Amino acid sequence: MNTESETTVVALVTETINTLTRSTDFDEILPVVQKVSALLPKQGRIKSTSDSVISDSDRVEFSTNIYARFAEFLLEHIGSNVDVEDDKVRELYNELLDGFFMHASSHDAFLVLCGFIEKTSGPSRKLDFAVSLLESFLKQHKLADILWEPCGGKVVEEMEATWNDELITVIITLPNRLANKLRMKNRDVFLPSPYFKLLGVDMWSVIERLTECARRQEDCCLNFLSKLLGRLCLSGNGDRVMKLLVRGFEAGCRTCFVCRRVSHTLFARVPERCMESVMTPLVTYLSWYGTTSWLLGDLVLTNGKLRYIFSSKFLLLKVFDQDAILRNVVGYLAADVRWREVFLKPEWMVASAHGGADTILEEAPTGRLQRQRHDRLLRLQCRTTKLQRTKSSSLR
Repeated sequence: MNTESETTVVALVTETINTLTRSTDFDEILPVVQKVSALLPKQGRIKSTSDSVISDSDRVEFSTNIYARFAEFLLEHIGSNVDVEDDKVRELYNELLDGFFMHASSHDAFLVLCGFIEKTSGPSRKLDFAVSLLESFLKQHKLADILWEPCGGKVVEEMEATWNDELITVIITLPNRLANKLRMKNRDVFLPSPYFKLLGVDMWSVIERLTECARRQEDCCLNFLSKLLGRLCLSGNGDRVMKLLVRGFEAGCRTCFVCRRVSHTLFARVPERCMESVMTPLVTYLSWYGTTSWLLGDLVLTNGKLRYIFSSKFLLLKVFDQDAILRNVVGYLAADVRWREVFLKPEWMVASAHGGADTILEEAPTGRLQRQRHDRLLRLQCRTTKLQRTKSSSLR
């Protein structure tokens, strides 16, 4: 960044801070607010005649090095010193709301709001001010913008190392943080059920945009989204999100092969330690085992962790109450000849081990029930596959 841009931006922001600190006169405050708003992205600027003197390098300098501190100053100053009952001040409040938080970098605005709320002692006017901003931020689906930024091709390489952990942690733990802070005054949108439902909707909207990018052969990346999904499921909040994603994937993958490719890449890049936590709700909510093949493709052959989970963990080591899980796993593994051997080899080993009468008598009732259910589904799947092959041969 050149020194001239840095000097211009620092001088403009310093003038604004000084004015906001010493004055409560609306006519004096508005012009300086208009000037500094010209440093925001185009859609967030307050109408002003100063745009022409602000260069793109000035805006980059403001966004990169100054925005977070200035936005925190606005929260501190307006939240504690402004009487929102006054009509003129309310107008200024709305200008600042729309300009400096709703239309700035969604990633920066989100972290500033969350950090300010966490460190502000309450109850207080400035805490309520920041909470209201965050509530509007979520309801306007700004989380979708946050999730899209590390996925869009232009920022992937530069941003990938700095996004990830901090942002993912804040997104996942937001309901707990706000519950601890606001207690009985917590807002509905911050409760776990509506919050994670909203997050699922925003994640699906990003997946739809990624599908369109892939269809147009544009650069995109799913690493951040895969890591977020893995951490969500590992934290125990994946069920609410996965229900929405499964519903979208079932509709999209039915006719769109690009959507299938996107879903395959999304699940392939889930961290290994999160794979089981992701696959459990996935195979639970899928309505048909064929959809499992659409979403995962040949991932059972290329991902050793998934191969272990599907061929051993789900079938042999864990007991599930829902038949849907076994039906989807057995159907997926037995339906395609390319990975049927992955499924049959451990099956023969288990059949041999369980073949003796003594073994059957000593087996725990829950394990015996799981084996019986599993074997029944396997025989049904084998008959279905044989009928499909016979039908295909007769059509030829």
